[in-house]
Amino acid sequence: MPSTIETLERELGEAQAEREREERSVLRAENAHEAACSARDEAWSRSIATDPEVDRLTTLVYQRRRELYEAIDRLKAAEGKERRIKSRLMYVLPAERRRYLAGAVDEEFEELLAAIRRAYEGSIPDVEVSVVMEKPGQVDLRGDATWRALERLYSGTVRRWVEIRTAEASPEASRMARHIGYYAGGHTRGSSRGTRRSGWRGRAGRKDSGISQATRPPKAASRSPA
Repeated sequence: MPSTIETLERELGEAQAEREREERSVLRAENAHEAACSARDEAWSRSIATDPEVDRLTTLVYQRRRELYEAIDRLKAAEGKERRIKSRLMYVLPAERRRYLAGAVDEEFEELLAAIRRAYEGSIPDVEVSVVMEKPGQVDLRGDATWRALERLYSGTVRRWVEIRTAEASPEASRMARHIGYYAGGHTRGSSRGTRRSGWRGRAGRKDSGISQATRPPKAASRSPA
């Protein structure tokens, strides 16, 4: 049986895809309405108001306007559905969200990464540790249900995480990811082709998610995106 997080993550993905479709539908309806208005105005300027062509285009303008209003209504309904699912996800992920939201990339955090890198250089000398930024609208869905849920939940914001790259996956790389996650907070995504990610999201991003941004400097939070 899928967990509550898995179910909500899947439902949120479907709701976001529906909202994106309706956004495109509104854009097409707006363009069609503007084209009809332009054609009506041009015909009107060349003839009188009682011209059959003007009457036909006026009827078309009303039709396109009605279609636009219907598209806007569908978009609002899709946005409401997405918000409701996000609210439920926020309710079932309170600890993960707190750890995910706090923190920023500052000098203290860079010193933490450098210290951890030195601690592991004997066992994994080829390790590369870097801070990666994900732009709004881009999501990394290669992790577990919690990772995917957090990615979808904050897809409209700038996210940052620590990325650990090694030549091949190893227990030491996994331990290093957990080590960073323990001090920085967040949710560890797991390994992928020799790459281990321990991420978190900093302060950058929108504030319309219903969650206030953390302002404490060093407690870098992560999803274990870093």
